[in-house]
Amino acid sequence: SLLREAERNASNNADDKDAQKEQLNTHVLLLENMFVLVAGLQSYRTNRCRPYFVPMLDTYLDHAQIVQRKVMRAYIKDVLRRPMGRLTDFFDAVERCLAANKDPLATPSLAKGQLKKVIQAHSNSGMRENLKQLAKRVDKHFIDEPKLRPIVWQAITNDVLSNYQRFVTLLARSYKSTNLSLEFTQSELKGWLSER
Repeated sequence: SLLREAERNASNNADDKDAQKEQLNTHVLLLENMFVLVAGLQSYRTNRCRPYFVPMLDTYLDHAQIVQRKVMRAYIKDVLRRPMGRLTDFFDAVERCLAANKDPLATPSLAKGQLKKVIQAHSNSGMRENLKQLAKRVDKHFIDEPKLRPIVWQAITNDVLSNYQRFVTLLARSYKSTNLSLEFTQSELKGWLSER
């Protein structure tokens, strides 16, 4: 319910930085709590307490893991807004355009000039710096749960690399004639993400 309330407040106040910060803080708090809960239940279940592990607790563990994954997705979506938001929004719009059987190049907000601006806004050096700042931000968010940091960072890494592949695929499908491409490669992204 905290997650739903934070998302509702943030969507009602989309331009309000305080509401966005509150939503992100709620995600961090929920992730930390779910991490402790899941780890405790798993430890209790796998240790010599198994004979005493009531089957109902398996249900709680399953539910806690589902909530943890949902909150992780929400956190990653929010935390990636700063380094990749404009790029993600652009390619989300391209996907919607293609789903409606429209040509993105014929859509003013997705035309070649707009793509060029988005690519320039996510230059090689800019993207590297953005990911460096993101790593510091994630470390700061999970300073109280250091064991959670590598788990969150791995999930962020997977999401960034997955999005990169989606962007490249959409570029090849819809913008091949423009000869435009992202200024960074997947291997560069992997390197930057592992620099932390």
